[in-house]
Amino acid sequence: MKGLRVKKRDAEKVKKILIKNKILDNKRKVKRDRDYVIFPISCEKCEVLKSLGEIVEEDFEPLERKNLYELVYELTGKKLKFSFDIIGNIAIVEIPEESLDYKHEIAEALLTFHKLKAVYRKASEVYGRTRIRKLEFLFGKNESETIHKEHGILLKLDVKKVYFSPRLSFERKRILDMVKDGELIVDMFSGVGPFSILIAKNRDVKIYAIDINPWAVYYLRQNIELNKVENKVVPILADCSRVNIKGADRVIMNLPKESHLYLEKAIEYINKAGFIHFYTIYENIEDILRKLREKDEIKILNKRKVKEYAPRKYIYVFDLFVEKM
Repeated sequence: MKGLRVKKRDAEKVKKILIKNKILDNKRKVKRDRDYVIFPISCEKCEVLKSLGEIVEEDFEPLERKNLYELVYELTGKKLKFSFDIIGNIAIVEIPEESLDYKHEIAEALLTFHKLKAVYRKASEVYGRTRIRKLEFLFGKNESETIHKEHGILLKLDVKKVYFSPRLSFERKRILDMVKDGELIVDMFSGVGPFSILIAKNRDVKIYAIDINPWAVYYLRQNIELNKVENKVVPILADCSRVNIKGADRVIMNLPKESHLYLEKAIEYINKAGFIHFYTIYENIEDILRKLREKDEIKILNKRKVKEYAPRKYIYVFDLFVEKM
């Protein structure tokens, strides 16, 4: 294949020009020949090449990259900051302002390195009662439905229409390990069912999975069938504050920004005694619990930092034990 042979002293400058003009073949290794460097190129007739060096015929070895960030550097010539989640065969990337000019190159690198279908960029925070965010399509096929695999279950969803975080995978497994056979569970903000499906797949339980987002419940129903837990999970499309269920042994409240508004309702769901897994952005929930403790005995069994949702702002989970007076 064709290569561009340049003097070693000019190599770094020439490399930046090749990257900028998208001429460098970043799937092949650069060769070195004494005082010369030979770059693999994808275009031998590009006008910019005439003043850079000599076009030669060479054999180049395939490039084995150590990590994604090396590939981004080869595409852009810059060390860029970004973070991402992979959901099924789709990546959701978060790009800070200083890296936005290279968003398409970052997306191309993500898709290539992880062999994905599509890459989208977070274009807003999660908002509204249906918990969705704006996404900008960057690279691949603009198809936002996927199937995510986690702990032996399958979760079908559309990243544009529902909220789902693969970063809660450990947390979902942690809750599963606490659940015993025979429990009645209420999943108050179930989404497409990651907590409910995982628990039902591994325990003999009954779960009421509630969500106000019609698309979330649409995929929840599909996931119940997909994982064959129809006799264990009851999907409910509703505002959980209007759903009356009695006798629960455990309640899951994964709505960090608003869960404190529904804590009293969660206690109503509980049998004479039971557990509540309360996810919140508030580090100290004593003020929230103080009024509720006038009616019921509430103990904080465990407090854990779950994940960062903004710079130096975190989501916490409080495992509560409620014993009704």
